[in-house]
Amino acid sequence: MNRKEQLEAITSTTEQANQMLLTSLQRLEDSGDRQNEASRKVIIFGYKAFEESVEQTASRNETQLRKMHD
Repeated sequence: MNRKEQLEAITSTTEQANQMLLTSLQRLEDSGDRQNEASRKVIIFGYKAFEESVEQTASRNETQLRKMHD
């Protein structure tokens, strides 16, 4: 697997994890169960940290891909 394929695989996996977090959060919100409030808050906090990490990784990946094409 070359570097471009590796970066694309990382991006794809990150997007899948992102979708799984959003799905979990939506299910908790849809349940209406207030006992899940603590879990929802933990997921939101984790999601925000994850989202920030994803943005940083995507930026680095984009930079690496540009360098490979130049």
